[in-house]
Amino acid sequence: MAAKKSPKRPARKSPARKTRAGRPGVSLGMMSKEEFIKSCAHEARCIKHIATKIPDDQYEYKPTPVQRSMTELLRYLVCCASTPLCNMRDGNWDAAEALEKEAESLDVRKDFATAMDRQQEFIASTINAFKEGDFAKV
Repeated sequence: MAAKKSPKRPARKSPARKTRAGRPGVSLGMMSKEEFIKSCAHEARCIKHIATKIPDDQYEYKPTPVQRSMTELLRYLVCCASTPLCNMRDGNWDAAEALEKEAESLDVRKDFATAMDRQQEFIASTINAFKEGDFAKV
């Protein structure tokens, strides 16, 4: 007996996104500076909220020996956007070491939210310094 073939499903169509002019159309996916900054701010708010849910006894927990502890992960998160952004701005990685050293000394239980806010301010000021056309090229 031959196996039954299942009927073909019609291809799913992506919902039409609005273009910058506000009309439905095909979006190329390029974000404006404002959209990028808002997206980063949303992610930072989510991360800060999630960080408030970490039980006190779990900050040094490592799922496996090669993975980061929660403290290490939070320290990484306070510089993971700033570091490549400095590279975009400067064309080199010279600022990375200073940012990472600053993050390594962070007391994440007390200062994580403030450090995330500082990073978000840095993101906004650095991105706003780009011309819109230059930002699209980066």
